[in-house]
Amino acid sequence: MLVGMQSIALLAVVVASSRAVCGESALVVADDAPAALPDGGLDGALAAAADALDGLDAEAPAIPCLDLAGCRAACEGSSGRRADACVRWADMLRARHGSDAQRDRLGAREVYRKTCALTKDALACTRLALAGGLLQDLDLAPDWIDPEQAPLGMLAGACTADRRLGQLACAALELLVPASGLARERRGELCPGDDAARADCAAAMALEACRGDDTEACYLAAGDKLPTHAAARKRLEKLCTEEDRPACLYLYALSPRQQPDRNSLLGACSASEQRGDPKIEPKGESIASACLARSLIKDADPRPARFADLACELGSCQHPRLSRPAAKVLKKSCDAGHVNGCANLILTIQATPAAWKPIVEQLDRRLPPYARRVSADQSGEEVACELGSLEACVNASKRLAGKDRVRAERLAAFAQRLIEPLVAP
Repeated sequence: MLVGMQSIALLAVVVASSRAVCGESALVVADDAPAALPDGGLDGALAAAADALDGLDAEAPAIPCLDLAGCRAACEGSSGRRADACVRWADMLRARHGSDAQRDRLGAREVYRKTCALTKDALACTRLALAGGLLQDLDLAPDWIDPEQAPLGMLAGACTADRRLGQLACAALELLVPASGLARERRGELCPGDDAARADCAAAMALEACRGDDTEACYLAAGDKLPTHAAARKRLEKLCTEEDRPACLYLYALSPRQQPDRNSLLGACSASEQRGDPKIEPKGESIASACLARSLIKDADPRPARFADLACELGSCQHPRLSRPAAKVLKKSCDAGHVNGCANLILTIQATPAAWKPIVEQLDRRLPPYARRVSADQSGEEVACELGSLEACVNASKRLAGKDRVRAERLAAFAQRLIEPLVAP
């Protein structure tokens, strides 16, 4: 699913790692890199950030963010307005702390999402954009219909909004769309020189972030043409063995198409199947897009199509090369709270408004207040599209081409973002 992004070039990036202890700085700057300022996870910025929060009582002592419980209390105690603590809490949620601790990738996603929506914090938005885009997290896709809320749009906004915390976003733009005009001036400030010098600078910075177990930074530093690829891949392998499932998916994406790393793919989408029982169940937090990729490898499993259903049950119910899952699978996905399952279920039953309109109403009720809502006043096909159904967007854009060219082009652009959320069209 991510193979098309393997040959990207890196720019300098200042990243704070996901350390278990907030007071431990993971910021390491290469000799040839510009001076860096701490991000929202570093204790040097905590007091200043807390004092700057609009609406907080300046005389009330800030809750210290020293560990997971403290950062959670600081975040929730500020009603989510203390972005430094909220980002640090989310960083800890997606990392493993201690032998008994579990990663909570989805919990971290929601904290990043809420913090980005509420505070426009550059680091929270960057974390959300990179993870959501690289993992093709289609539960977030309704927001992507607005280009500024899509992964590339969020990165551009974060890059231009904050000179300190937006450095990672500027770097990510350089990584993914180096020839585009998105925030080009800001990106040029990070690493001067020709393309080779910029790539070397970026590779060194990304590797330091990777050593702090920033999984996305490891992926970005692991390209074949980068001097850091061996060290970054070694780190990804370590994280994968520790059940960091995104790390496993990134290893698979970085492997050659001729010899794909199927063991890593199995680590990203692992399943159990009891003898005599055709039903397959996911183990832990398998990645939906990884299960979709597994279903496309025809000789990897005896029944690869079942993994497409498994992917749908985990939140990814579509692929240009696969048929839409059966209605019962889509309903199971939708009932479990996955937006993409609901989107494709609505497309399946679009001829019966009395059946799909209650689904939209229920979905709007259960989505968090900072998520995008979709009006049921449109056709079922357009509703399904705006919720993230790729097939519905393709069909709707074709149908509207002769009636409303502007809307048809908007839906077509959204369809492209659903396929490649971090690659500019």
